[in-house]
Amino acid sequence: MTEQVAEELRPVPWGWYGGIVVVTVLALVAVWANFDSIPDPMPVHWGPGGEADRFTDKSLGTAFLLVGLGPVILLAAGAGSAALIQSQARADGYPKRTAHELNRRRMGANLQQPALGALMLVLAVLMAASTAGSLLGWLGGVPMTVLLIGGIIALLGWFFVRMKRIGEHLDEVYPPDEPRERLKWGMFYFNPDDERTVIDMDGGSMTTFNFARPAAWGILAALLAPVALVVVLAVMTG
Repeated sequence: MTEQVAEELRPVPWGWYGGIVVVTVLALVAVWANFDSIPDPMPVHWGPGGEADRFTDKSLGTAFLLVGLGPVILLAAGAGSAALIQSQARADGYPKRTAHELNRRRMGANLQQPALGALMLVLAVLMAASTAGSLLGWLGGVPMTVLLIGGIIALLGWFFVRMKRIGEHLDEVYPPDEPRERLKWGMFYFNPDDERTVIDMDGGSMTTFNFARPAAWGILAALLAPVALVVVLAVMTG
C-alpha cells in the first residue's frame, strides 16, 4: 500500500521567541530603573573571577547595548533557524518528494521546534540575567563567566541529547531510506568505503560530512575558524 502524507505540520511555536523579547525588555527595564546604582565609569567586561577589568563612560545607551545585544542575536538566530526548519517540512516539491520523506520531515520539525525555542529562550535568560546582574551588582559574588559557561554547557548537553532522541524516534516511526549504522551518535557520518565528503541524507533534508575523509575535517576547520578567531580576539582584548 502506498504511504500517504499523514503528518500535519504544526505552526512554529513563536511563543518561545516572544519570551526572548519579554526577557530582554524586563532586563532593560531593570537597568533603566536602577541606573543610578551603576558605577561611573561603568564596567563593560568582567574577568574569570567576576571582577570588572574594563570600564567606559557611564551611559544608558551603552548599558542597554551591553544587556540587550546577546538576546537580540539569539532571537534572530533562533527565529531564522525555526523558519528554515519549517520551510523544509512544507509540501513544496510534493509529489516529487515522497510521502515518506515528507512525513519524516514534518514529524522532525514538530519535535525539533519546541526544543530549539526552549534552548534559545533559556540562553537569552542566562545572557540577560548574567549581564544585567553583573552590571547592577546583583549576582552576589557569583562570577558572570562561571554562570554563563556552566549554563551554556548544561544547555547544549541537554539539546544534544534531545536531538539524538528525536532522531531515534524518527528512525522508529519513519525509517530513513539510507542505512544509519554509519552514523555515530546519530549525527556524525563515518564510512571509509564511501568516497563522498559531503553526504545528503533523508532526501536532502540532512547534510553531513563523511568524517572518514580528511577533506571533511578541513572543511569543518574552515567553517569553525571564524568563530575560533572571534573567541581568541575576545579573550586577548578582554
